[in-house]
Parts: sequence; structure tokens; C-alpha cells
Amino acid sequence: MAGEFLGMIILLGVILQPYDVFAGSILMSAGVDQTHYIFSAKIGRELVRRGHHVTFLLSSSYIHRLNGSDADWFDYQVFNSPYTPQDVKKMTDNFAQESLNNTYQSQEGYLKLLGRRLLGLKSEEEKREELKPTKPMSKYLSFECNILLGDEKLMETLKGRNFDLMTFDLINPCMTLVAQKLSLRYVIITAASLTPGLHDRWYDIPTNPALVPLYMSGFTDSMTFWQRFRNAFTWLGMSSFMDRLMLGPYDALKIQHNIRTDLNMRETIRNAEFWLFHTHFAMDYPRAVTPNAIMVGGLSADEPKPLDKELEDFFEGSGKHGIVIFSLGSVVNVMSDEMKAMIAGALARLPQRVLWRFPGEPPRNLGQNTKLVSWLPQNDVLGHPKTKVLIYHGGINGMLEAMYHGVPVVTIPLFGEHFECANRLQTRGMAETINLPELTEDKLHRTVVQVLSNESYAANAKRVSAIMKHNVAPPVEVAGHWVEHALLYGGAYLRSTAGSLTTVQYYMLDVIFVGIVMAVSLFVVTVWVYWLLCCKIDMSDNKMKTS
Repeated sequence: MAGEFLGMIILLGVILQPYDVFAGSILMSAGVDQTHYIFSAKIGRELVRRGHHVTFLLSSSYIHRLNGSDADWFDYQVFNSPYTPQDVKKMTDNFAQESLNNTYQSQEGYLKLLGRRLLGLKSEEEKREELKPTKPMSKYLSFECNILLGDEKLMETLKGRNFDLMTFDLINPCMTLVAQKLSLRYVIITAASLTPGLHDRWYDIPTNPALVPLYMSGFTDSMTFWQRFRNAFTWLGMSSFMDRLMLGPYDALKIQHNIRTDLNMRETIRNAEFWLFHTHFAMDYPRAVTPNAIMVGGLSADEPKPLDKELEDFFEGSGKHGIVIFSLGSVVNVMSDEMKAMIAGALARLPQRVLWRFPGEPPRNLGQNTKLVSWLPQNDVLGHPKTKVLIYHGGINGMLEAMYHGVPVVTIPLFGEHFECANRLQTRGMAETINLPELTEDKLHRTVVQVLSNESYAANAKRVSAIMKHNVAPPVEVAGHWVEHALLYGGAYLRSTAGSLTTVQYYMLDVIFVGIVMAVSLFVVTVWVYWLLCCKIDMSDNKMKTS
């Protein structure tokens, strides 16, 4: 009996040994708040469950996270930001208002903004901000980064913690500089999908513009000649200018703070051990990826938790018609009275009950069937059997959660990745899209009715859901595994050498040039030899005729 007990103790020790022996100390940062924090924190909790210690580097501009449930999981290290939570909220509200005013509705709109920045043209608001050097809102992340890197006391404190690894979301490129200043290896997390034209170039992931549609192009992986033409030249343009625009300020900070000045920002990003992308081939187009690019799409989705009594009663009281969810995301907390009235009018005409996430003033014409809430547990309400349709802005979390739970969608893209997500949902046959400039009460009502009444949308959504759930392991466990792998073995052995090649070498322009020269030379020699032979034969014939 004692022998059996001893054997069980030894077996238990063997099972637990990996976590005890390889438990690491990890510094984590989400870079910003909202979706990016939620994504990183979920990976952080998985790492804690695996026996690792996680310290979360947090800006004081979203210090409210200290009072959340994650305080039981992480140690927090707060750095002082010159921006207050009120500053960030004001900036977010301004951005939301610009989005609702159609500022970011196309590639052309973004290109105009980028062109202004390249030419050094500034709006009146930007000129006013430059007179406030203490905290210019247009340079929020890079200005905050300068303050963080200059806090020598904090940097010494972090160095003294002897971290084994850092993980961070690249939404804030500053964290690559923090990792290098602390001489830490790092794993890059992105709560966004694998963005063609940006991430693939930074991470040496091969992209063929004939097959991979670029960011905000609106194209699928089946393109016409002119679409491929535009896609290719847009890719060339992004390759030429995007690094300067997005990474330029951090290249300057590297020099200012003397952080690995032998590497530029693109090389710094490339040196990550692994990259964890919030994407899944159930949503993405088939494409080549390198082995150190790990897909963990669907990480935000999970089996639904029970709703509180008030919400559950609202759902169960919907009868056979069910529930429609409406949300334009956590960014949109302000809206014009005209837009609120237009949306409320369309929703009031539906036989379904509607749960509308909006924290602002209710519209005057809010329907009897509509319940307004300042916040909703999106994953849980999408997983409720009464939910029939999601109407939303096209964010990646909502897309993957709708796909996971098999809920048809109507998208109203506002900016950035929203257009890509809307396109992918529509390509999968589970959604319809309304472009914001075309949004009217009748259009919104008609599109929702179309998705509700045509069973193909729900059938396609259920098929996508089944594909997403048929994984080798849950995405959060995949993420935890690869962070552990980076702790133990690093990821350099999986890194492509493409980054060390010049443009000429990568596209084999030198080989093609030499090949063309050889072919032309061979052709010239062949013609010359043929000409010589022909001339000799002609001369011989002439001599014979003369004789």
C-alpha cells in the first residue's frame, strides 16, 4: 500500500514537473486598452494557469484595469502617462465621430490622409496641438513612449525583476523598444488579423498580390486583371511609405534613447521569437505563412456564460422571433441625433426584440421592442440560442465570435480592418454589408429582414461555426503553448531568412537579369553562327557556279 502511494506521488511529480521546472517570469503589455487588452489578458491568464508569473505593464491612461478581475491573476506595473483617462476618452470620441462622418470609408480616404502626412500638411486642429507640447493628442502613443523610455527609475525596477520573456501587442510599437532596452526576448501578439501589406512585410511572410488582397482593397482572392493591377501597385506604394509613416517616430526614439541603434524598427520587429495572430482560415483567404506565424483566431470566443436575470428575461420573452443584437463597438459612444433616430426607426420596425449597445442619450423614437444598454457581454449574448442576427461595425472580435456561435451578420464598416472583416463574412455567405454613406432607415431594415428571412445565411454561419470549433486545441492553449516554447527554445530556428535579403535578391531580379542576358546572348550567338554558316554556304555555291 505504501509502495502504491509512493508511486502515485512520483507520477504526480512527473506530471507537474514541466510547470515547476520551466515556470517563467513574463512581462506583458497590451499597448493600449479595449480589445487589445482583453486579447492579451486572456493569453496572460492561460500562462498563469500553466504556472508562469505574469507582470502586466499598464499605462496610467487606462488605470481602471487595476480594479478589474484580472488583479487576481497578474501583478501590475503602472507607468505614468501624460494623458489622463479623460484625454483618451476625448480622443476616442473624436475618432468615432470622424468615422461616423465617413472619413475612413475607403483606401482613397486613407491615402489622402497619408499623403497629407507625407507632404507635411497639417489641419488647423493639428496646428493648434503643436502649440501644446505637453501632450499632443495626434502623437499619443509615440509621445507616451518617450516618457516611458525616459523613466530610468522604472526601467531599473523592471530590469531588477529579471524577466525571462516579454509579450506585447504591436498596436503600440513602443513595446519593442521596451523589450530591447531591458534586453528581453519577445513574442509579438496582435489582436488584429494578419494584415496584408503591413504585417507580412514586417514578419517576412510571403505575399503574392495576385492572390492576397491588400488592406481595405475590398477585393477577394479571386481578382480580375485590373484588380490585380491595382492590388500590386498599392502594395508597392505601401511598401515604400508605410514604414516611414508608422515606424518612423519609433526609429527616432531608438536613436534618442540609444536602444540598439544598429537595428531599425522593421528589423527590430522581425527579431521576435514568434507572432501570434488573431486569425483563422475559417475566415481568412488561403495563403502561405511562415512557421513562426501562429494563428490563434477565435481566442476571444468561448462557450457562453449565463446572462444576468434581467437580460435572460428579455431574451426569453422574445418568443419565436428571437433577438437582434446591435452594436457599433466600444469606440462609438457618441452619435448624432439624426443617426440615432434613423437606426432606432429601422430597429423598431422589426418583429424581433433588439438589444442595442449604446451608452449615450437614447433616441426619442426608441421602439418598444428595443432595449438600450451601455455595455453587453458580446460573446455570451451571441451564444444565446435566441440570438438571430448581429448588426455591428465589423470588428475582428465580433466577427470571430459570430462565426464561432454561428450567428448571421449585417455589417456597417467604420474604419480599418472593419472592411476586411465585412468582406470575409460576406464571402463565407453568412453576412450582408451596408456601406455607411448608403445607410438609411429603409436600407437597414430591408437588409436585416433579408438576412433573417433567407435561411442560407444561418446555414452558412452554422457551417463556419463547425469548422472553427474543429480545432486540435482551443486557441488560448495554442497561444500558451507557443509562448512556453519561446521560453524554452526560442523561435530563431523557425525565422525565415527573407529579411536578410535585399529587394533584388528576394525577388530574384539579379537571377532574372542574368537569365535574360544569357538568353539574349545565346540568341545573338545562335543568329551569328547561323549567319556565318549561311554566308559560307552561299560563298561556296557562288564559287561552284563561277567554276
